[in-house]
Amino acid sequence: MASRIWDTSRLLRIEGVNVPHIGYGKMVGGLKAALSEKVTLDDQAETVLFALRPNMITGWYNAVW
Repeated sequence: MASRIWDTSRLLRIEGVNVPHIGYGKMVGGLKAALSEKVTLDDQAETVLFALRPNMITGWYNAVW
């Protein structure tokens, strides 16, 4: 963690499809529900879980390599 505050390790931001009733959106909703029991979900958290459709990340690897 960049802030070096140990409590921030329990903060998590989830970025994903925002259609809660079908497909990947339903998966994101399930992740949020399950993880919220263990960590605090926060839109400003330093740690991010990307739960996106595979075709949404096409080309990301080109920028890295």
